[in-house]
Amino acid sequence: MQNSYREETIIWADVAKCICVFLVVILHMEDHIAVSGWTDDGVITQAWHWINMFLRPIRLPMLFLVSGMLSAKSILHDDKDTVRKYLIKPIYLYGLWSAIFVTLIPLYPSSANIDLGPIERMRLVLLMVSPAWYLLALAGFYCIATVTRRCDLRWLLLVCALISLCGSFIEPTLSTQTHKLARCLVFFIAGVRLRDALLAYTAAATPRLLVVSGLFFLGAGTMSVAVGRYLLPVDLVAAAFSLQLAGLIATRCQALHPPARWLGQRTLYIYLLHFPLEVLLSDAVRHNAGPRLLGNAMAGMLYPLAAAVVVVPAALVLGETMRRCGFAWMFDLPRWQGFERKPATARP
Repeated sequence: MQNSYREETIIWADVAKCICVFLVVILHMEDHIAVSGWTDDGVITQAWHWINMFLRPIRLPMLFLVSGMLSAKSILHDDKDTVRKYLIKPIYLYGLWSAIFVTLIPLYPSSANIDLGPIERMRLVLLMVSPAWYLLALAGFYCIATVTRRCDLRWLLLVCALISLCGSFIEPTLSTQTHKLARCLVFFIAGVRLRDALLAYTAAATPRLLVVSGLFFLGAGTMSVAVGRYLLPVDLVAAAFSLQLAGLIATRCQALHPPARWLGQRTLYIYLLHFPLEVLLSDAVRHNAGPRLLGNAMAGMLYPLAAAVVVVPAALVLGETMRRCGFAWMFDLPRWQGFERKPATARP
């Protein structure tokens, strides 16, 4: 399928990325509720576990679908600098931040990484037992999409769907991110190969279609919670609802375009920096909040939302500050001068 839509027509993709990364921040706050000192931490954690399970079909499938759509032009037409941007850069960032996470930063209150030796920590990086796994997944999916770009789309999607179905069954037996790779490959491939169709579907978003897709997602999300694992049909319903929601927001809220585009270009800051910031915030709440606040069940239920409102801007400020202070290499692949290709000069 031809990919003829201009980049300006997919402002909704930035909206979708913002929604997904905000949901990821809320998801990971679940691990910090118990150690933040809330009196009813068990009840609050369980409640947020069900909420996150319900929202689970939206987060990763939508994120990889959008990533595939944004990289479609480069993959299908082999644009200049494609390999550097979609293969070398994600691998570099994954190696860098995985080393940071398993070596320097205890990401979770019960993290046992501090007690591991260098070999065990390297094993965690190689097995993708790292919060930065999303970056390596992007590199792997880029390779698969590039190799299969001439393959028949129907057979390719069928194979990816079967892989996703297999992943839902192996999920309970694995401690690595393998099942997430199996789950999300089909969405990345669909984003690359069906970009125009997805853009047309999003452009046709209406409040009525949003309500209908929302009702379907309500039932599908409830089923996902009841089963306790991801299911491809549920993910597909969630993707249809998410596309309608992001498209309608982008169409009806013109004032959101500039901030959505600005934030969409900086989601990497949030993704990488929210892990340590959540640890610091939970520690601050545990040591500084009074017993009256920590004993309030309603405040405890609102804590993940309030924490996300704090963590997201903090990650943006910290990331931008690091970049301006000479640490841009922590968020982008450096361009070494000696390896830059010099432009040809005309001879007299």
